Amino acid sequence: MSNGNRPSFEPCRDIMKREGINDADIAAFEANFYFALNGNDVISESSVSPVRDLLEVENIRVSINRKLLDRTVICKLNGEIDNCLGSMKAKGLLNIKEDDSFIDMAVKQVLTLRQEFNCYKLKLLLMNSYKTSDETLSYIFSKYPNLLQEDIELLQSKIPKIHDSTFQPLGLDGTDHSSDVDEWCLPGHGELFSSLIGSGRLDSLLQEGYKYMFVSNIDNAGASIDLNILTHFAGSGSPFMMECCKRNERDRTAGHICIRNSDMRIILREKDMCAKDNYHSIIGVHRFCNTNNLWIRLDVLKEVWGKNPPRLPSVKYINSVNDNNIKKFVQLKISIGTAIEFFPNSTAICVPRSRFLPIRSCSDLMLVKSDAFFITKHQHLSLNQSCRGIIPQINLGQHFCNISSFENFTRKGMPSLARCTSLRIQGPVKFSSRNTFVGDVYVRNDKEAKTVPDGVYKDCDLLLNKGNICSFPHTSSCVIT
Repeated sequence: MSNGNRPSFEPCRDIMKREGINDADIAAFEANFYFALNGNDVISESSVSPVRDLLEVENIRVSINRKLLDRTVICKLNGEIDNCLGSMKAKGLLNIKEDDSFIDMAVKQVLTLRQEFNCYKLKLLLMNSYKTSDETLSYIFSKYPNLLQEDIELLQSKIPKIHDSTFQPLGLDGTDHSSDVDEWCLPGHGELFSSLIGSGRLDSLLQEGYKYMFVSNIDNAGASIDLNILTHFAGSGSPFMMECCKRNERDRTAGHICIRNSDMRIILREKDMCAKDNYHSIIGVHRFCNTNNLWIRLDVLKEVWGKNPPRLPSVKYINSVNDNNIKKFVQLKISIGTAIEFFPNSTAICVPRSRFLPIRSCSDLMLVKSDAFFITKHQHLSLNQSCRGIIPQINLGQHFCNISSFENFTRKGMPSLARCTSLRIQGPVKFSSRNTFVGDVYVRNDKEAKTVPDGVYKDCDLLLNKGNICSFPHTSSCVIT
């Protein structure tokens, strides 16, 4: 089982081979398996320097080249189940705007671009997993049967859950498990590269004439092909470009880019790669966070990963097998953005918040479902002009804990947020489409769920009492009965 005191990887290799997992994915897991024995990849603050400035997308000056679309692959990372909102289905199938899911928006964006620019080779690729594949493909082909003719799926592999003390696969650790325990987990979206190579898909794409790939998380409602950015990337000569945003309060756990002092390369440092005792003191220094919107040259990817694939840094998590919290397992996750350091002359640009709209909470969901955003003719989400370029800050509180509670509290429709600066909710509060919030609004309810009465609420604190609705404007107070 082991060589001395060092756990052997062979049991993992054996069960992965029995599952039909390709050699490239096994090798990628093996590299991180041994490294994880010593803990996480930690990057000290003394070894890096902050990125001071980035080119902002508004300052890009290029003549748009629409022909590049025919050489471009749009890759959506759709391997995860929605645990954040509790729907327990593929993240891509979450309904986010009108009757459209993330998957609908991705498909419609591609179909619209193909028709408008006569670029019918523009390709959509979904990196699904064993957890999301069947559900996602069934949904797509029932709504878009013409896509049956296209090979739109890249199936990422899976890795065994490893016992936290023996480092052996759970299924081989001598413990009986109930049949409902999944002994596999996902390695993170950093496995895109080994999956592309190990499946032969990268070679096929190159043979078909594809050169560029735009990668983004399926649950980023703002990620879409931007011809201005694509043209800039193609002309820059850079093989890898990361879209970043200026950090704000919502990004406290987001990874940030920095400069490695030893070779002056841009690297991505995730939260768990920072020393825990000084993380909160350093995030103010590193102002650009990763959106996971990535632009990649496929021919250079072949060169970098083809013969001697680099080991992408991993983060080790200790999780429970089930709710009794007794048995623990190790999960190694790789972030795709950490690949930036392995591509020569890689770069980053600064993009507006409208390109980074991850939906990971009910507050995020209300924001995009409201009139603060609308769907353009190109099937992109765009900020309402009434917002004047400022995305409202929404905090719905702990009672909006999952999709079920969200749907219950918004059964009568979404409130208007187009002129709202911030909305904070405390307690069980129900909304309707006849509620309009303007400026900064705070709504509190201490008892059973109550509905906000119809009306416009501007710069005020609302207390929903049993008998009355008390409204306290920031400059004066009044009672609305």
